[in-house]
Amino acid sequence: MVFAREQSKVRHITNERYFLKPVSRTFHGRDVFAPVAAHLAAGILPSKFGPRIQDHLRLTFHQPTRTGQARLTGSVLKVDRFGNLMTNLHIDDFPDINTRPFGVNVGLETVTRLALTFTECATGEMFVLVGSSGYVEVATNQGSAAKSLGCGAGSPVELTIY
Repeated sequence: MVFAREQSKVRHITNERYFLKPVSRTFHGRDVFAPVAAHLAAGILPSKFGPRIQDHLRLTFHQPTRTGQARLTGSVLKVDRFGNLMTNLHIDDFPDINTRPFGVNVGLETVTRLALTFTECATGEMFVLVGSSGYVEVATNQGSAAKSLGCGAGSPVELTIY
């Protein structure tokens, strides 16, 4: 999803100078990626780690579809362990959700409450919040939105600003 929103450059990390030694056959997160990330954060230029890859594979994710001037149709990407529904609808696509009435259709319900935190809502109340990555989530305070709505990954959602 980052690739869909940001320009990227991909490199083949080959310069063993920046690796933890010895490099295990099964733990490259610790032995290659973590040390390279630390060096990158310390200011080492990306070009020092290896050559650019121009023909890298890109995963594709279902992108929301604009179905009206103020309407976007998307889907649930994930249900977290609490039953919150993470969607592929991003706040940047509807920045005025904070100031205008809206509805998120999910399952057989339309959710119209926006909250900044779970504690703003009563126990069992369903609401929408914007997650830390800017994506719209549907949640129930002290409950499972997924169970209440009968929804899971792949379920359709529609956001309308009125």
